[in-house]
Amino acid sequence: QKIKFIHLSTDYVFDGCKNTPYKENDWPSPQNIYGASKLRSEQAVAASGCKYVIYRTSWVYSSYGANFLKTMLKLIPQKDLNIVYDQVGCPTLASDIANLIITSVEQDFFTNKIYHFSHEGVASWFDFATAIKRLFLPSSSHAINPIESSAYPQKAKRPNYSVMSKDLIKQDLGIRIDHWYDALNKYQAKFGIC
Repeated sequence: QKIKFIHLSTDYVFDGCKNTPYKENDWPSPQNIYGASKLRSEQAVAASGCKYVIYRTSWVYSSYGANFLKTMLKLIPQKDLNIVYDQVGCPTLASDIANLIITSVEQDFFTNKIYHFSHEGVASWFDFATAIKRLFLPSSSHAINPIESSAYPQKAKRPNYSVMSKDLIKQDLGIRIDHWYDALNKYQAKFGIC
């Protein structure tokens, strides 16, 4: 009996040079160490001989750990913020990734393939921050200002565009995926400020 393995990877395996959603067979070209290490892990899983499924996801948030949502909920009430508008991807709710994993196990979905899973739609970090303020902290008087990534130097280079196509997973697993704003809205309605 072969070991069955579910591996989570990242949109950062891509270089961000496209302007249409990345498909699973697009050539990876990571721009930072994190993306490169995740690409190597994908390759190691595929070469291991186990039955596997690999899910690339992006911009994960929840009430646990350190993530963009929790950072914004802390900072928005305190001061005006400058948030990058020219890096585009898609936020993904961690509990929906967990549900995907449960579905994979229940349906014995180990196809020896890579799939993309994030929420639907497109967002910049500025869009995400603005939505967080609107849904969680509408009474805050502090502004959120859009800035270019060149005005916010980061240690690791990030792809400017990392939206991923979910057509393959919707076809093979038969799932429906929420728009990122709807998922964030449902999360706020259930948990409020985390």
